[in-house]
Amino acid sequence: MGIIRFLLAISVLVAHTNSFDNLLFVGAQNSVQLFYIISGFLISYILNETKNYENSIIKFYSNRILRIYPIYIFVLILTVIYIYFLNSFNSLDNFKNFNLQTKVLVIFSNIIILTQDWLHFISVVDFSIELNKNIKNPLSQWLIVGPAWTLGLELTFYIIAPFVVKNKLRILFLIFISVFFRLFLIKEGLYKLQPWSYMLFLSELHLFLFGTLSHLVLSRLYIKIFKKNYLFISKISTYFFLIFIIFYPYIKIESGALKIAILFFLFLLILPMLFFFQNNNFYDKLIGALSYPIYICHEFIINILIFFFNLNQITFIFLAIFCSITFSIFLNIFVQKRFERIRIYNKIKS
Repeated sequence: MGIIRFLLAISVLVAHTNSFDNLLFVGAQNSVQLFYIISGFLISYILNETKNYENSIIKFYSNRILRIYPIYIFVLILTVIYIYFLNSFNSLDNFKNFNLQTKVLVIFSNIIILTQDWLHFISVVDFSIELNKNIKNPLSQWLIVGPAWTLGLELTFYIIAPFVVKNKLRILFLIFISVFFRLFLIKEGLYKLQPWSYMLFLSELHLFLFGTLSHLVLSRLYIKIFKKNYLFISKISTYFFLIFIIFYPYIKIESGALKIAILFFLFLLILPMLFFFQNNNFYDKLIGALSYPIYICHEFIINILIFFFNLNQITFIFLAIFCSITFSIFLNIFVQKRFERIRIYNKIKS
């Protein structure tokens, strides 16, 4: 799973260079939605298979916070410094003219993360909530760490997860509600439009929960079926899916929706094996650890490169990837590692 998560993060990075979106691996939107599925799987594993949080939801929440916030806050501070000294934020004067409640919401969302996804659906004009096909001037344009809006959905899922992922009936009920809501958006002609396409928690919730079911049902089934051959099967499955996503853009299927459905169906089937391979492969786990910092820092890196360099497209992309990976290694060693000690202590104590 580690190398897959890494490539998904790179897909998003390349898309944000405004080039080759959907021509490198699986594209940005598919990558984000596959991350939702991965989160559902991992949280189900944490809450169902480990005993660390059996008697303490607070410890689960605190460990999730320690996993997400340190790197985010560090990148947020660097980006604020970059904006302040290079005056790169568009129309900063407009922010000063916002009413108090708008300013509070924007500042709160940038610090807390939790409400960042909401800002896609709230208009700047008179602080009105716009529920229509064409939301103009969304507050999301004031997000300092742009990609972090997906963490708003992640955190919302973390909040409800302890009350859902241990009960299959609740999982199935919420999947039904989420799928029904997505079908409603499709019927209304909204689903192909941003921000309705993949930025609304209720319409994306079923992806998290499909990941949960992949863990609860398929992981245990595969262990029974493959038994001693599970490690070998997990290696083959990982190599297969790695090749699949590398060549995904070149697979010719007339229906784009069918092609995406095949991608997600295969991913859900193979996900338990990807996870097993990661847990038994040091290098895969090490590579996977870079996916989150790459995802969070890449926009900052891209903006720095744009400001200081004037490069051709291909050179720029490779430099953005190299710098994002290098900076992510720095973030893991000098930022996240300090907080990992606290997380490990919480697990041992629990």
